[in-house]
Amino acid sequence: SSRFGSSTEVFVSHPICRIACLLRALATTMTDKLEVGLKLQAKFSDGAFYPATVVSISDSKKRAKAPVKVHFVGYEESDDAWLSLDDLKSKRLPKAASSAAAKAESKAKPALDVSGLEKGMRVQAEAEGTYYAAEVVTVSTAKNRAKAPVKVHYCGYTDASDEWVSVERLRSKNIKPKETDAKGKTDAKGKVAPAKKKDTKKKPLDRIPTEFDPYLQNRVNAVTLTQYIIESTKGDKQLAMLMNAIGHACKVVANSIEKAGPAGLYGLAGSANATGDDVKKLDIIADDIWCECLKRSGVCGLLVSEEQEQAIIIEDKATRGPFCVAFDPLDGSSNIDCNVSVGSIFSVYRRKSSEDAPCTDADILRPGTEIIVAGYCMYGAATELIITFGRGVQRFALDPALGEFLFVSDMKMDPKGGKKIFSCNEGNSLQWDPPILKYV
Repeated sequence: SSRFGSSTEVFVSHPICRIACLLRALATTMTDKLEVGLKLQAKFSDGAFYPATVVSISDSKKRAKAPVKVHFVGYEESDDAWLSLDDLKSKRLPKAASSAAAKAESKAKPALDVSGLEKGMRVQAEAEGTYYAAEVVTVSTAKNRAKAPVKVHYCGYTDASDEWVSVERLRSKNIKPKETDAKGKTDAKGKVAPAKKKDTKKKPLDRIPTEFDPYLQNRVNAVTLTQYIIESTKGDKQLAMLMNAIGHACKVVANSIEKAGPAGLYGLAGSANATGDDVKKLDIIADDIWCECLKRSGVCGLLVSEEQEQAIIIEDKATRGPFCVAFDPLDGSSNIDCNVSVGSIFSVYRRKSSEDAPCTDADILRPGTEIIVAGYCMYGAATELIITFGRGVQRFALDPALGEFLFVSDMKMDPKGGKKIFSCNEGNSLQWDPPILKYV
């Protein structure tokens, strides 16, 4: 005050101080409307509002930002908290007391058009604050479904997880804002303002396009197997680790097949497998690869391979998990010497026995309807991995340059049934059972 004279005059004359005074006066006025023992809704630490009772109201400067102490009904006194007026809901608080965030929410949001969505279309749906891969099941135009007009199925989950969601919880290029009236808006004088014409001029590109653009965009923008697994498993880390281990095993087997000729790996190994087939050298290599990859994943409890007589039960509690995997590491290996396509086949069950003890044979000797993931990897002109999580079939192709499986498309059958082709290996007809002979 020695430099500026009256400190009160300087304080009030400054614009920022004026705003501070107004805000403090407004807060004081609103807290006067509250009283100890008043029941209201208060925001808890999880962000949701719960029933609470006012315990104390403070006018001190230290409590200016959070002047009201509340007790949450049904909770201990240790959960009592000092809250701001923005974290309270009560009929005694005027609507003007809402925060800037509440004002932003009160603004009219542009209406969204869901007419572009169709059954089976892939979208991203929000659940618990995170977006997951989903498919459209139904789009409703009924009035009672106005708030949640779209029913979605989360990829990798059962139909019990299907739910109706609002448009705001969806992400899709096919969801667009509804078109406004083409005649324009009416001003305060009642005159209709002409609608703005859209600029039809093409904007200049930052660079000259080349013939390589489609190729580069496909490789850069393509969804990898890892990305798809994380989205499809909806946060199931163990299932994501299992699928990554299977994808890695397929890559290593594909590399071994490519080098089989120069490395002298064609031919028989001199033994027979559990089904009586002559074992090839590549059968043994592929079996070792699959077993090691699945064991090291840390999420498998039991493995069944076509190349081994007994199931492989993982005893160590620290390295076993909830999944039981049955697989043929290299199917069709009898044709490997002729450079014909071969593949790996797998199916995954989730164990039913207690995780405190090792898995048993009963965990995998179950009907195919209880399989949670299945697929095969084809090694041929291209290495392709085909998988399903129980709804739809997805196709991935291995990019040798990137060393990644990239999403190609969803595989769908021809609705008309496709081609009618009779095909069987009649060279084995002497070993067929009588019912098969009769059928053929």
